[in-house]
Amino acid sequence: MSKAQASVEYILISAFIIMIVLPILFFSYKYSDTSKKEVIASRVQDIGITITDTAEAVYYMGAPARITVTANMPEGISNLSIVGTTAKELLFTLEDGTELAYASLVNITGPYNATGDPCPAICYASGEKRIIILADQQNVNITIL
Repeated sequence: MSKAQASVEYILISAFIIMIVLPILFFSYKYSDTSKKEVIASRVQDIGITITDTAEAVYYMGAPARITVTANMPEGISNLSIVGTTAKELLFTLEDGTELAYASLVNITGPYNATGDPCPAICYASGEKRIIILADQQNVNITIL
């Protein structure tokens, strides 16, 4: 076997391996990225449903009922707001522009921080948060600590 033949065989084997490995790496990266987004959306959904269900329960208990919920906020939330004509929808906005809304049967105000001011971005940054859900006469106030 000549040196030239060995070199050509080595190049052909290397090219064949690269043709197999690169698509596998591409599809595994795409799959993991999609899975990560689905996990974040699922965690946000759990938090949103918990907040709205708890807000309804607190409202029907009457003022000054209060429940504190601990939630582990995922990374990737860029905003959290209350929307709707009667403030009955909790809206999470993710960094990729996706909006996840959770309807409530009661009026919700907030989210506020510990001083009662509107929540800055640190309120919904990733990590464990305490969410205080407090009923007053006509609304349910949400405070994130």
